[in-house]
Amino acid sequence: MSRLLFSSEAVAPSPGPSGLRLGGARELFLLALWLLSTLGLRTLTVPDEGRYGGVAREMLLSGDWMLPTLNGMPYFHKPVLLYWLDILGMHVFGISEFALRLAPALMAWLLGAAFFYHLRRWHGLLTARVGLAMLATTPLFFYGGQFNNHDMGVASCIGIAVLCLYEALAHDRARRAQAGVGRRQAWVFLALGWAFCGLGVLAKGLIGVVLPALILGPWLLAQGRWRQIFWLLHPLGLLVFAAVALPWMLAMQHRFDGFFDYFIVGQHFRRFAGDSFNNAQPWWFYLAFFPLVTLPWSLRLWPALRQALSSVRGGAQLGQGAERVGLYGWWCVAVIGFFSLPNSKLPGYVAPALVPFIALMALTCVSGEGRNAKLVAPRLWKGALAFMALACVAAIVFVAQQQPKSTRPLGLVLAQEMRPGDRIAYLQNYPFDLAFYADLRRPVIVVEDWADTQLLSRDSWRKELLDAAKFKPELGREVLWQKGRSGLLCHSSAVWLVGSKAALKALPEMEASPRLLQQVQAMLPGDREPQLWRIAGQPCPTAQ
Repeated sequence: MSRLLFSSEAVAPSPGPSGLRLGGARELFLLALWLLSTLGLRTLTVPDEGRYGGVAREMLLSGDWMLPTLNGMPYFHKPVLLYWLDILGMHVFGISEFALRLAPALMAWLLGAAFFYHLRRWHGLLTARVGLAMLATTPLFFYGGQFNNHDMGVASCIGIAVLCLYEALAHDRARRAQAGVGRRQAWVFLALGWAFCGLGVLAKGLIGVVLPALILGPWLLAQGRWRQIFWLLHPLGLLVFAAVALPWMLAMQHRFDGFFDYFIVGQHFRRFAGDSFNNAQPWWFYLAFFPLVTLPWSLRLWPALRQALSSVRGGAQLGQGAERVGLYGWWCVAVIGFFSLPNSKLPGYVAPALVPFIALMALTCVSGEGRNAKLVAPRLWKGALAFMALACVAAIVFVAQQQPKSTRPLGLVLAQEMRPGDRIAYLQNYPFDLAFYADLRRPVIVVEDWADTQLLSRDSWRKELLDAAKFKPELGREVLWQKGRSGLLCHSSAVWLVGSKAALKALPEMEASPRLLQQVQAMLPGDREPQLWRIAGQPCPTAQ
């Protein structure tokens, strides 16, 4: 891989803005193998992979591919694109960890492909190979492509949208300068750019269109190209965006009156401006974090900054090369600055900054142009590539060995021993991955102090279930049992309980009749928490 992607042999000149040769099949095939090779090595990571994979699995089993559900109740914390891709993966390959992680791997591959062709077109084949290799072995990119959540999806959509719209702008400029040359390509890339903005909204909400606007708008204004801003807002692009982004949201609003207020106002504006969400970090968090998760390539940051400053100063003399360097630099600033504003910060939020950042780093690793392009310090960079490839795989293998917080052992026992008609209840916990491994097909009872008003003040599984119950209150009353409510063991068949021993003892039936504890069977040895318990159903002394 290193020989292919870091070859310093002479290459053909870049096709330039007038045309684009395809090629790149070997590089993109290797990228696909790289992303797919470790997808099924580990159990689902909780809470995120268990939560989002569980939502997609429920949609697949229910046959309602439009409505995301959590424990059977509508779940609108995030939009639907990831779930659709997860469903397709499970439909083709069966319900497995590998199938659930195909979605982020696919989105990472699409981003890598768009990045490769952009660099090849505008900076040459060697720079494209170097940039793709650096991107593929960047920890934030590689792990994002292995992790089933929404971050890689929206990063890919934003990155591809910006690159397509940049191509549209370049063709539009050529059309204006050369009497219509590139007109068709300009419209195609404009439509593609807006389509990926729409997919970005379906991937993770309004940032799918807000960030491309924040990246391209100020960059065009800084060059005095305000007319092209209006051209980007052509009705063709807006119609494509609306056709992609709006149908699902309109369908959900039609089915649930409070959808727009919850999804748009609550999960976007209140979340961005609020300080009651988890993962609070200082404003400078990403300034320290981002260089760490892009090692070792971020070690080229100082040469990249010098090159960027030189390009800005050179301006007109350096032409469109300086223009693109300016775009990459502002792109990084816009993304990192935007996500530094809210109080809540997670690692994957800044993944949309990977493409421009790696582009800047790659440009410092190649000297010369066209046939004279050479890799700077080839032995060093081949060694760095090999080291990072091994480090990325080793980290996945290490996590696979640890299986942190996985309930897979409990789930496998439950799947084997459970019988039709058995009741399942989670006691003051909600292990997101248990339904996946136990192959549960119905909502479970969740026992908690739901009357505690503080549950809605912080992000947690409790708040997520309470929010979901608002959209389907009848099911919420059925599955969300108030702590202290009796009758849980009043059932004609066995009752399975998932929770700690303390939570088990706190059940009203146990407190009223301690001898029942002797009938409770722990299904796994040791002091595992949560534990899986089984007890025979008890007669009902009175109507519940």
